[in-house]
Amino acid sequence: MMSSVYLRLTLFSLALFLAGCAAQSGGVSPREIDPAGSPSVQKVKPTRSETPQKTAPPAPVDARSDVLYGKAAYYSSGLKGKVTASGERYDPNEYTAAHPSLPFNTLCVVTNLLNGRTVQVRINDRCSASMGRVLDLSRAAAEELDAIQAGIIEVKVEITGRKSYAN
Repeated sequence: MMSSVYLRLTLFSLALFLAGCAAQSGGVSPREIDPAGSPSVQKVKPTRSETPQKTAPPAPVDARSDVLYGKAAYYSSGLKGKVTASGERYDPNEYTAAHPSLPFNTLCVVTNLLNGRTVQVRINDRCSASMGRVLDLSRAAAEELDAIQAGIIEVKVEITGRKSYAN
């Protein structure tokens, strides 16, 4: 008696499972196939914005490009003396910056796109590439760019070379 109940329950569960597997999977229906036998694809013409962009273009994916565009923030004063990813201690009075992937000691000219002010910085730390940020600037570099009040600014970053150290 009990085995027939288990058998019926198992068969019912199997039937439900198979019915669920037979549901439409969202594939291409016969109505969506053109006479040539390939699925029809509706072509959409890309549109251009009528108004010019007010923000800088996004940073290139390849960090080895000579010019990057994006946002820059600056380090908190509370990080003074903390060890950077390069092993140096952060000094807010030096013209340094953090970048997600540029090699340490890379020299860059950073331009504030709002006011045209520029400063040369040396990459000595790492930062997150979140929210379109390409650099985190030292306090001195941010002051030179007049970025303290804004906090985050749109920048152009021109990679100019690497700092070499004489022995």
